[in-house]
Amino acid sequence: MKGQLATVIATAASLMALGATQATAQNAKVGVATSGAILLEAASKTNSWDPVLTTYIRVPQQKDLVFDVALQCGLYTDTTVRTSGGKKDTSSAKASVAVRVAVQQWRGEDNRGNDILAEPFYALPNGRDGVVYCSRKQTISATLQGIIENLLCFPENADGVPTFDPDGPGCELTDEEVQLVLETLNANAFNFIATDLVSGDYKITVEAEIVTDTDSQKGGASARGMVGLGSMVVNEVRFVKKEDTGSGL
Repeated sequence: MKGQLATVIATAASLMALGATQATAQNAKVGVATSGAILLEAASKTNSWDPVLTTYIRVPQQKDLVFDVALQCGLYTDTTVRTSGGKKDTSSAKASVAVRVAVQQWRGEDNRGNDILAEPFYALPNGRDGVVYCSRKQTISATLQGIIENLLCFPENADGVPTFDPDGPGCELTDEEVQLVLETLNANAFNFIATDLVSGDYKITVEAEIVTDTDSQKGGASARGMVGLGSMVVNEVRFVKKEDTGSGL
């Protein structure tokens, strides 16, 4: 089994890894991994699972594993609306971060030192769909009259009284603008479980999916999600099942 991981963060076109650090430890009872890297998703409408924490653990006999995964989770949403002439404008931005735990039996290394792994299965709850660590949808709407540029916006009515008409010939209005920006960072933790593992060595990988989506009319919108500092502790346990109690409880 590898005593030290080669990397914590995967390199991809839509990701930036900054200042990556790691620490790992493995034995028959516990596995630990930490990361000081930053995983930032900048592309809109991107759905991809990327590794953020990895460790190995040996299961000597049929046992269960509990994974305590703690990560910093950051969201950034920016929405702007521009409107004039009493017309409504709406912009929205959404960002979310989901986390899952992939478990793969480790079968050694090839002649290039790469892991030979079985097909992954995903820890409960929610399996391959993962658990949402943070999510936000921000929507802003406005109906504004606009900034009046000239007096042609006030033609006289039948009584000779100037009356505001944004659609009058020669009337010029400049859009008024409203912007809303939110940026948050918090730390979240969740416990995942994998049951009835056969004896052997396992590679445990925490994967994160950052999804962003935006929609706007005359204004604009942007969204980003971020995974920051994190840690994972893997504990080998044996859950007491109903048939183990001998009491039918």
